[in-house]
Amino acid sequence: MGKTIHTELGVLEEIDNSQDAQALQQAQQFMNTGYVQRSISQEALDALRQANSPQGDQAGSGVQRDQAYTGNNANNVGYYLEPGLKFIIPLLTPFSNRMPRLPFTKTGKGIDEINLRTVLDYFGGSGPTVLGGILGQQGTPNRGSYAYKNLKFKAKQIAWSDLVMDEDIIYGESFVGDVLQMAQANLIPAWKQIEECWLLNSAEQMWTPPPPLVSAVPGGSLAGGTYWVIVTAYNTVGGSNSAGETLGTSIQKVVVDGSTNTAISITLFQLPQGIGVTGYNVYVGSGSSQPANSAMWKQGASNFAAAATPLQVAGLSKGNQTVQINSVVTSGTAYSSVVTANTNGTNLPYLSVDTNANSSGIPLTFDGAQALLYRNQGSLSSVGTGGLTPVITQPAANGLLTALDISNHLETMFENAHADPDDLWCGAKDQTSLTKIVASASNVRINLNADGGDDQGSLAIGYRVSKILNPITKKLINVRLAPYLMQGTLIFGSMELPQPALGVDGPPVRVGVNRELYSRVYLPDQSHQTQTTVTAFGNESFINQCLGFWGIINGIVGS
Repeated sequence: MGKTIHTELGVLEEIDNSQDAQALQQAQQFMNTGYVQRSISQEALDALRQANSPQGDQAGSGVQRDQAYTGNNANNVGYYLEPGLKFIIPLLTPFSNRMPRLPFTKTGKGIDEINLRTVLDYFGGSGPTVLGGILGQQGTPNRGSYAYKNLKFKAKQIAWSDLVMDEDIIYGESFVGDVLQMAQANLIPAWKQIEECWLLNSAEQMWTPPPPLVSAVPGGSLAGGTYWVIVTAYNTVGGSNSAGETLGTSIQKVVVDGSTNTAISITLFQLPQGIGVTGYNVYVGSGSSQPANSAMWKQGASNFAAAATPLQVAGLSKGNQTVQINSVVTSGTAYSSVVTANTNGTNLPYLSVDTNANSSGIPLTFDGAQALLYRNQGSLSSVGTGGLTPVITQPAANGLLTALDISNHLETMFENAHADPDDLWCGAKDQTSLTKIVASASNVRINLNADGGDDQGSLAIGYRVSKILNPITKKLINVRLAPYLMQGTLIFGSMELPQPALGVDGPPVRVGVNRELYSRVYLPDQSHQTQTTVTAFGNESFINQCLGFWGIINGIVGS
């Protein structure tokens, strides 16, 4: 039989002829005490043995190999991977950090829904008047007539998980240590980022996009005339509206001359990222007067210059997209079918619904800050009685934000509910737009004092708007950056009521918590014998009891 030699350097030497003992001895001497040891120092051999040891250097400074490495290692070129994963992940959650966290109910006991009834006015919604307080001799005083509104808030489960295979735990130990512990630790920052998106952007049902911007342009085949445009958003979830389509924007008018300008350019504004929007439908009608809904027709891919209907564009830095209509159809699907499906605007498409047999069709998301404002918009008051009706406006000039737009918005908020917002939330692009308003304004005065040498050495280039003066109340509004708020939307909000309110004994704007962040480990079972799942959960809702003290400017084109 043959014999195998295991040398210290891991070399195998097999002798087929059992009689060739001399050759075996020579080979063993050569590997252990011969040419190798004469040519390589003992120190080098010891280092090589240590590098190839399964445990490496006990002090932790030895070379470690990445078992998944498949790169170019020709001519024995070494490869070193520093132990431990490096995490460079954004962890900004300013909106969540700004919100007080209190029990979802006053009793502190878990429940999935709370209902509130709020009185908005003693005088039937018309506000106080001189005549209302007149009392004639032996007369009868005028009586109060309450105007009130109901609110509803639902708590939902927010969850995030990570899957760890047995092989991950075994092979990753030398690189990252306890893989399972690392996965559990990473659940917390991941869950907090998801919560930030929920508080800003989540909704039970999608809302109508802001009104589009329309203009006549060359490049199409449209006949001269007046055209009317409506935009809707849609998804594939559906829900109570099986079509999965929102109600349309306010109708927009554009005149095409049919010679120089033969197409319609439409800048449509998107709903937030990550809420399940698939795309947008465009309905067009024609005529000197506004067409009926039954004469507004959905345009197909062939009617667009890009030969495709507009889909949701990913990213946060641009909240709009521009499409071009070159031709129109005058039959097919009419906008009236959308209105019928959305009776009274209540059957808007859900973002996500449960498919479990016991809870089929129940929404899986709550209304975040934006959704609550869009869901409760309505007729505004001019006498301060709109305490639960938010103000939603757009820039006056083709989507370009100006200081006057902000001033007018704040004025309307005050007239509607005597609102005096504390914060203005915006994304990075709109922060730049706000700064440019100041930097380019001719009526802005900047006082600079650099009399001393130290001051002169501390001069900086550039501007950043951090506060906005409310021209109505003189309050300085904090400009706060919200990384997950899409460009094109500014959110104004008050964290407290400007005056004491009966029955409101806590922060009116808050995160209502049924159960704070907790985790659970699902060990391998019969169905998943080699995998462990770690999951983080939280049960909560966003509560805003003073919606009239909040508002939105949307439809902003980046400057």
